[in-house]
Amino acid sequence: MPLEFLYHDPRGIDEPAVTTSLGSNTVRFGTLGLSQAAEVGEPSVSQVEVDDPDALWNFVGLRALSVRETSAPSNNRIVWNGAIQDRVVTRWASMRTGAARRWTLELADQNWSLSTSILTDADAKRPAETAGDRLRWLLTTADRVHFEDYGHVTYPTDAMDAADYRGQRPIDVISDCAVESGYNFWCERNEAHGRAELFFLDPSGSS
Repeated sequence: MPLEFLYHDPRGIDEPAVTTSLGSNTVRFGTLGLSQAAEVGEPSVSQVEVDDPDALWNFVGLRALSVRETSAPSNNRIVWNGAIQDRVVTRWASMRTGAARRWTLELADQNWSLSTSILTDADAKRPAETAGDRLRWLLTTADRVHFEDYGHVTYPTDAMDAADYRGQRPIDVISDCAVESGYNFWCERNEAHGRAELFFLDPSGSS
């Protein structure tokens, strides 16, 4: 299974970026363990170690990193996608001299994108409405929302009280809707569309 690690810079996880392959034999597979959560939008944290013998890299926080299985069918190659959080740079063993370095990157999965923006538009002050209507507003009208519905969002009819979400984040809206309806939600990268996709589903449903 040929894995390719891609670093997306100089922009953030939700915007166009210059994509660069880390190349072969840079990521230490012995310590590699990538995880993704599907529980009420909570990000799962993973860690990778990257050898940098020629000091070529300058990893920046809040930039996207993705892993692809290059021999898989088209639109089914992404193994993992998320954002770089903390970075630690060290030198040890044979890398103590010269420019050589080793990076330890802490990564958050795609659920991180549910909290990347703050709602400021006037209609973030929501009237009493159904959970489904509140989700429709978030996904079709609200400003600075960086994920989409590509067919895995169910719009429940449970009634919700009026609420002011100005100054809050998209995950706060989704969490309220999930609590009211008893639904689960998470975010994944939709490879075909090149965007983050929201999943909002009834745990007891056929989906």
